[in-house]
Amino acid sequence: MITGRYRKTVGITRTDGKKAYHSFRHTFINSLKQLSVPEANVAALAGHQTEGITYSRYGKDLDVTILRETLDQLKFEGLDLEHIRWR
Repeated sequence: MITGRYRKTVGITRTDGKKAYHSFRHTFINSLKQLSVPEANVAALAGHQTEGITYSRYGKDLDVTILRETLDQLKFEGLDLEHIRWR
């Protein structure tokens, strides 16, 4: 499994048997929900489809500027991402 190899490469281990790579996805989505981010924004970032014919059929993808503003709301104590440069 690719994600298992990746976890080992970056030093993430499952010592309690509960945490998996999918935990990152859960934390990401839950953190945005707690910030009251609109579900359409979270779905777009998570790669999920929105429900309902209006957005899924007729709505275009969210602009990357909106997605970036959504991501900028996330803050995780102790996590420094300053080394990542946005174009």
